[in-house]
Amino acid sequence: MVVGLLVATGPVAHGALLAQEAQIQKLQAQESHAQSSRAQESRAQEPHAQEPPPQDPQAQAAGAVEDDRYDDLEEVVVTAPRTLSAMRAEIDAVQNRAFALFNELNVDNDYDIVCQRETPTGSHIPVRVCRPRYVDRLEAEATQDFLAGDGFFDPGGDIMYHEDILKQKLARMVEEHPEFHAALEEYYRLQSAYEDERRERFRDSWFVR
Repeated sequence: MVVGLLVATGPVAHGALLAQEAQIQKLQAQESHAQSSRAQESRAQEPHAQEPPPQDPQAQAAGAVEDDRYDDLEEVVVTAPRTLSAMRAEIDAVQNRAFALFNELNVDNDYDIVCQRETPTGSHIPVRVCRPRYVDRLEAEATQDFLAGDGFFDPGGDIMYHEDILKQKLARMVEEHPEFHAALEEYYRLQSAYEDERRERFRDSWFVR
């Protein structure tokens, strides 16, 4: 534009045009400096990290429903059925506790009941056996008499005699000691549940017949 004005006006207005051009260049420089300053201020005011856009309320509600569904799933508890061996172990523990209480209350140690694992003759599988001490004593005495040459004496009659006395002791202790009564009731309850479960699991097997 400046060149076009020079051609049209000629030499007379050349000085004025030069002054006007210098003024225009000065104004342009000031405007460029102002724009650069505004750009720097704008960049300084911008946050370093943009905040995430607000979430849709419907999406928040859907997320809450999803969390509630997972909370319900976390409360599900799966209980595996108990094994027969675990039930048998619980029965043995209760029986041991009942007999320990009887032995503590009983004043005649010959009638104390002792449980232990033994392997029957002709078998390789140990079994749990509970019997009063007088049984072992009478059988040991019969064996000693036989080895001494006095002949064989069957201790069965004496064992039955002491068995009647033991039953009387047990009945009297059940009446006089509620804790012993409760231990026996728990034992019989567990034993009955074990037998029912065993018959149910082997219902179609000859093993339990």
